[in-house]
Amino acid sequence: MRLGTRGTAAVELAILAPVIGTLITGAWDFGNALLQQERLSNAARAGAAFALTNTADSTDYTGMVQAARNDASDTTDALHVTAQQVCTCPTGTSVSCTGSCSGGSVWTYAQVTVSENYTTLISYPFATNPLNLTSTVTVRAK
Repeated sequence: MRLGTRGTAAVELAILAPVIGTLITGAWDFGNALLQQERLSNAARAGAAFALTNTADSTDYTGMVQAARNDASDTTDALHVTAQQVCTCPTGTSVSCTGSCSGGSVWTYAQVTVSENYTTLISYPFATNPLNLTSTVTVRAK
């Protein structure tokens, strides 16, 4: 060994360890956020699928909300889940569900929105904390 090179590896490790740790934590943090977003998307799809089981279920908003909660395994009511009826004309213009359209009949949709705040392990300068994760699914009911 040359004189004066003892301990170089320890110094390099001391400098790189926090950088590598931060990269690993960030990768895990945002990977988990993506996993939670997928969970919310699946829950919203489950709520919308409940509306499609038969025509009577397309206005059973409590059932849609419960189906979404069940799919997300939300036993503590931590998710914010809403289900509503949305109506449009065939042209895509929003209209009251009791209204009428000049070009045809009113199209009725069931819309389920699931959202949750996800708190990251550490604060990042480029992202808000907590992250608001939201998924909305709209299906044609009639």
